[in-house]
Amino acid sequence: MEKKQIVHEDESVESMLRGTPPSNILVSFAGEPARSLAELQKERKRRKKERGEER
Repeated sequence: MEKKQIVHEDESVESMLRGTPPSNILVSFAGEPARSLAELQKERKRRKKERGEER
């Protein structure tokens, strides 16, 4: 039953953020300083590219 509640909360957060530019969404993990979603997406893309070149 708790899982359904969590899914519902995720869906409402997703709908609230829909249409918001990634540069306006701040995210923080494990006590790290907040970074924009756009920065995190760029970093993830860069890491994927680096891993792809190594293989």
